[in-house]
Amino acid sequence: MCRFPQEPNSSNIRWIIFGKKASEVLASDQFEPWYYFETVEQYSEEFAKGVVANQSIQSGTTIGRKTTITLYVSKGSASEPLPQLVGKT
Repeated sequence: MCRFPQEPNSSNIRWIIFGKKASEVLASDQFEPWYYFETVEQYSEEFAKGVVANQSIQSGTTIGRKTTITLYVSKGSASEPLPQLVGKT
């Protein structure tokens, strides 16, 4: 994560948000002065429900102030394991 000591005209994203809890990222005032976030929920077999599975702008990309970054938030697995029914009547 990075903090800017003064307002930049553009910044180089040096952090990666995916893998972090979306609720923590969106509640943090660390990013508010610099970026807008929008969220898109999608199923993910790799990330637990509520975790950022990807972001629209990759680390190292130069962007302007108040750029919108899309956070792809996991809805969890698309499939659910079947319950064990053997021996149940």
